[in-house]
Amino acid sequence: MAKKRNIAATKVKKKKWYPILASKSFNEKILGESFITEPEKLKNKFMKVNLSTITNNFRDQNINLTFKVQSVIDNKGHTALVNYTILPSFIKRFVRRDKSKIADSFIVKDKTGQRVRVKPLIITHNNATKSQKTEIRKITKNFLKAQIEKTDLESFVSELIKKFVQKKLRVPLKKIMPIKYAEVKTIGYDSVKLLLSKKEVLNKSNDLLEPKEPVREEIVKEIKKIEESKPETKKEEVKEVPKVEETKAPEVIPEEKTETKKEEAKPENSEEPEKKEVVTENSEDKVSVEEKKE
Repeated sequence: MAKKRNIAATKVKKKKWYPILASKSFNEKILGESFITEPEKLKNKFMKVNLSTITNNFRDQNINLTFKVQSVIDNKGHTALVNYTILPSFIKRFVRRDKSKIADSFIVKDKTGQRVRVKPLIITHNNATKSQKTEIRKITKNFLKAQIEKTDLESFVSELIKKFVQKKLRVPLKKIMPIKYAEVKTIGYDSVKLLLSKKEVLNKSNDLLEPKEPVREEIVKEIKKIEESKPETKKEEVKEVPKVEETKAPEVIPEEKTETKKEEAKPENSEEPEKKEVVTENSEDKVSVEEKKE
C-alpha cells in the first residue's frame, strides 16, 4: 500500500487596496491606491500625480507633483510634497527665435534646513545680450533664495500654483528689459534624499552591506590573474614574428633571378637574325662585283 504524504499547508497572505492621501496643503485628497499585503509597506513610496486631478481645474494640467509616503495612520498612507515640475511641452510654446531663453540651477536650504534644488526659467520678448542675461540670473537667484529660506517647500509651491511668486519676480526684472514668461521650472528636494535618505540606509540589515567586501576581494584576484597572463602572451607573439619573415624572404629571391635570366636571353636571340641579314647583303654585293668583271 502506498503511504500518504503529509503535505505542509503554506499560508498565503491576502492583498488589499490601501489608499494614499495628499498632504494637508492639498486637503488630503486621495491620490490613488496600492495593492499590498500590509499597510506598513506603503512607507517611502513615491507617487506622481497631475495637478489637475487634485484641483479639478483644466488649466493646471501642465504641472506634475510627486509625493512621498512618510507615515501610515488607520491603514492610510499620508504623504508630503517632494517635487514640482512643469511639463516641457508647455515650455516649448513660449520659445521662439526672436526671444532669449534664460535658465539657471542652484541649491538653497529651506526653513527646516533641507536642501532644495531650484531651476528657474525666464523668457524675454526680445533677444538679450550677455550682460542682461547675467543680471537677470542674479536677480532671480537672490529673490528666490530670500523667499525659500523663510518658508517650507509645500508653502512655497502653493504660492507658485496661485501665481503669487511669478508676479513678484517680474517687478525687478522689468527694469532690465520686458519679460514674457517668468516661472520656476522645477523645485524639489535634492536627488540623493529623494531616492534614499540617510535614515533608511541605517535601518537596513547588515546582511545587505557585509557581502560587498568579499566580492571586492574576488574581483581583485581575477584582475591579478589577467595581468599576470598578459606578459606571457606578449612574449609568444614576439617569437613568432621573425619566423614568418625568414620563410617569406627565400620565396621572393628566386623569382627575381628567373625573370632576369629570361630578359638576358632575349637580346641574344634578337641579334642573330641581324647577322644573317648582313651575310646575305654581302653575298649579293659579291655577285654584283663578279658580273661587272665579266
